[in-house]
Amino acid sequence: MLMREGKRNGSTVVSCDRWDYDIADRRDSIVSRFDLVCDRQYLYGLSFVAAILANAVLSPLAGFVSDRFGRKPVIIVCAFTWLIAAIGNSVAETYAMFLTTRVLAYTACNSTFTLIFILLYEVTGNASRWLFTILDTAVAGTFGPPFVHFMSGMEPRWELSQGVLLVPSVLTVLWCSLLSESPAWLLVTWDLERAQAGALEAALVNGVSLPKAKATFLAIVNQMQKIAPSQMSTTGSPLAQERTFKLHTTRRKAAAAFSY
Repeated sequence: MLMREGKRNGSTVVSCDRWDYDIADRRDSIVSRFDLVCDRQYLYGLSFVAAILANAVLSPLAGFVSDRFGRKPVIIVCAFTWLIAAIGNSVAETYAMFLTTRVLAYTACNSTFTLIFILLYEVTGNASRWLFTILDTAVAGTFGPPFVHFMSGMEPRWELSQGVLLVPSVLTVLWCSLLSESPAWLLVTWDLERAQAGALEAALVNGVSLPKAKATFLAIVNQMQKIAPSQMSTTGSPLAQERTFKLHTTRRKAAAAFSY
């Protein structure tokens, strides 16, 4: 560690200029890789704070966008953004690039899992919803931190550690490409043809008779069409608000009727 001396109020101030790192390859740690020591030490904490703040702002935005364009396309965009940002983070040569890609990867990852949670909530019935939503939120939070802590203790090379961390993002992209659009969202946007196709696909997977499933779906849609016109008048009235609530409830029930 190299030091420099100075005078302040009659006392000697000793501060560091840089460190001599006692590691085989200084590029294996973000501290040594970007010299986050001495006057630059605050940048280490900034990489965490910036990611958390960006996630707090951008994750709700992903939800609004998915309301407009659909769950599946936004989930796929977020998953690909996570993967690309993670790759960029692994090859970052400057702190600015590292910070930018870290913020993007963290935000895209959280947005992906938040939207998957919404999708699971919309397509699962009351009996199994708790199981799928708990799995979505608990698995990564339970096993992720211990695994990262264990891997950190092994002090792997930068390339190896980044390669291992890329695996979840690659698997997520592949898995998200197999998702179907939320029937609830399709019903909200009155895309009845795709909603019916999704409902019948779910019915087939769950062993429900297709003719019976189609008849049930059409009956639910007919009920929705009877309720929907009430939204066109006096939306502030208690009666209109009650009917609007019934419409949203009917849409969600229709989406979950043939699902898991």
